[in-house]
Amino acid sequence: MVDTLCTFRRELLSTPFDRVRVYHELSNLTVGSTKLGHYSMKNGTLYVNGYPPSPTGAPEGVGYGLGFTIINKNLTHTDPSSPEYQRLQSAISDELNQVFLRSAIRNGFNICKVTGLRYGSIVVDCNCYFDPEMNIDQDTITETFQQATKNSTSQWLGNQFQLKGVIVRGPEPIVEALTNAPPPQLKLKDFTVSFTTTNLPYTAEMEDSNSDVYWHTKISMESKLSQLYRRSDLGTDFIHCSVENFSPTGQKNQTAVGSVCTFAMHSSRSFNKALVYDVFKNQTGKAGLLGKYTLEDGSLLVSGYPSAVAPEHHKEDLPFWAIILICLSVLLGFILFFFICFLIAFCLRKGAGKYQLQQNIFGTYFPHLDM
Repeated sequence: MVDTLCTFRRELLSTPFDRVRVYHELSNLTVGSTKLGHYSMKNGTLYVNGYPPSPTGAPEGVGYGLGFTIINKNLTHTDPSSPEYQRLQSAISDELNQVFLRSAIRNGFNICKVTGLRYGSIVVDCNCYFDPEMNIDQDTITETFQQATKNSTSQWLGNQFQLKGVIVRGPEPIVEALTNAPPPQLKLKDFTVSFTTTNLPYTAEMEDSNSDVYWHTKISMESKLSQLYRRSDLGTDFIHCSVENFSPTGQKNQTAVGSVCTFAMHSSRSFNKALVYDVFKNQTGKAGLLGKYTLEDGSLLVSGYPSAVAPEHHKEDLPFWAIILICLSVLLGFILFFFICFLIAFCLRKGAGKYQLQQNIFGTYFPHLDM
C-alpha cells in the first residue's frame, strides 16, 4: 500500500481545488486506476482525500437516472463485451463526468456511469450520483446539464455526440457509486484533421447547420473519415470523427473541411499527430482520394502537422520511364533531322548537274554577231 502527498499552488489553479476532479484525472491517467507506469494497481484502492467514500459506514448516495438519444452516431453491436460498445461507453461516461465536474455543482458530484446502450440511433441510459448532504435536486441537475450541452441551434455532449430527448429521472437512494470503484475509463485525445476537396462545390447552405445540404455533407464526410481510420492500423484506438465546419477556398469547385477525430490512448504505441497524418495519407493514396471526394495535393493538416503554413504547389519529379522516353524522342528527332538535311543536299546537288554547260575545247562559244 502506498501513501502519497501531492501539493498544489492555489494561486496557479484555474479553479478551486476539487478532490473529485483530481480523483477522476488520476483515474483516467492510470487506465481506470489499474496501471501507474510499469506498476499495476489494485482496482478500487485509489483514494483522494477520502474520495470515494469507504463502503463501510458511508452515507448513501443519491442517484438520478439520465437518458438521451445520440443522433449523429449508429451502434452496430449491443454486446457489452464488444470493443465498439466499450469504447462508446467509456467516451460517453467521460463526457458526462466532465459536464458536472466543470459545473457549479461539482463539489456535490460523485460520478456518472453509463448503464446501457440501445439501438435508435444510440439510446443511452446512465446513472449520475451526488452527495446527499448537498441537497442537489432534479431541477438543478436538469438545468446544469442543459446549460452545459445546449448551444443556439442544437444540443451536444462534448464535441462528438449530438443529443435529443434528454430526460432526468429520480431521485433514488443508490449506494452503487460509493461501494464500487468507478469503471475503467479511456483517456481520449482529439486531433484536428483539415483538408480541401476539389470536387465538392461550396454553397452558402453549408454554413447553416439546420440545412439539409449541411447535414447530408457532414454525415457523408464523417462516414468516409470513420471508414478510413477503422480500416487502418488505428482501428482499435479510433472513436469517432466529427466534421466541425465547411468553408470556401476561392475556387468554384473546392470546399475546405475542418474536422476533429478522437482516439483512445490505451495502447503502448507512440501516438501522435504524425501517426494520424501518415495513416490518413496512406489510406487515401497519398491524400488524393477520400471515398468519392478528391483532395487537393498538400492540403491535409493534422493538428497543424506537417505545417500550419498554406501548402506550396510543386511539380513532382518525372518517373524514370518518362525520362527514357524523352531521351529516345530527342535522339530520334536528331536522326530524322540529319536524314532530312542529307536528302535535301543530295537532291540539290543532283538537280544542279542538269544545268551545267559543258565548255568547248576550242574556246568559248559566241553568239552570231554582225562583224
